[in-house]
Amino acid sequence: MLKRNFENVEDNKILYSIKQGMILAIPAIMTGSTALVILNLPIKAYQEYLSSLFNGEIANLLNFINDSTLGIISLIILLTISYSYGKIYGSKYTVLVPIVAMCSFLVFSSGNELNSYIEIFKTKWLFTAIIVAMTSSVLFIKLTESFVTSVKFHTEGADADFNMVVSAIVPFIIVVFLFSIFRVIMISLIGSSNFQDIFLNYYKLCGYVCRDCTMYSFCCRMDITIFLSGYMATDLLRGSLLQLFNLCMGVMIYIPFIKMSQNRYTYIFNNNIENLTNLVKRYELTGEQSNLLNHNGKIGSISKILASNNC
Repeated sequence: MLKRNFENVEDNKILYSIKQGMILAIPAIMTGSTALVILNLPIKAYQEYLSSLFNGEIANLLNFINDSTLGIISLIILLTISYSYGKIYGSKYTVLVPIVAMCSFLVFSSGNELNSYIEIFKTKWLFTAIIVAMTSSVLFIKLTESFVTSVKFHTEGADADFNMVVSAIVPFIIVVFLFSIFRVIMISLIGSSNFQDIFLNYYKLCGYVCRDCTMYSFCCRMDITIFLSGYMATDLLRGSLLQLFNLCMGVMIYIPFIKMSQNRYTYIFNNNIENLTNLVKRYELTGEQSNLLNHNGKIGSISKILASNNC
């Protein structure tokens, strides 16, 4: 029963799209993180040198790289998740899915209370971006399947892409207008279209209820590498040693689960190889033309892995 539930989760297109979207965003995240680490090394001599290097232009460049990657992480995740869903679903409208997701996010999140659109692309709106990306993508693809137009243009320049775009106009309009309505409903209910505000208000409520409870901790800056941040937070080497202890404990706790995950992945991989082999044999017997690389689901994924390893 538990095994079947895990397989159902793994086969869920929405969860798999979120996973793939996060993977596609790794290059941008690593680029911004690298710039942030270089910019914030807590060494006084290094900071003075960086500030004086080319009259501070290098520091400005690193800040710009960070703002252009991690500073718009909500937009990046929005585009990668929506693109992944369209690709995994196998829709011919895959190229339009990120566009409709971005337009839906803008109309859902923007308002007079924001100074600019850049504000809604920051980390604070990440959870909202994920929800809007998935909801708009699902709605758009479902609507394109329901509103397939029979009108075909055969004039000069009206190729297949043109006809595809024309058939997506009505679903595109419906999805964007729906999110504008959702925004009005959200603001009337909680005063904001940011889902994170719901959790923030709940957290504040819990903090009010538990106001008699006191918790002591020291705060480490998240933009500074491990060990250095512990030392800066405590002004003692013990802060770094505590981080080292926590790191070792975390690794030891996770090792058994990682091994279990690896064993399960090996089992699933071998099972997928067997299914792929049986499918190829069936194609050979029936004489059907196989296009395994464009196959949806696990068969397509394992085919791409094998093809990439042979290249």
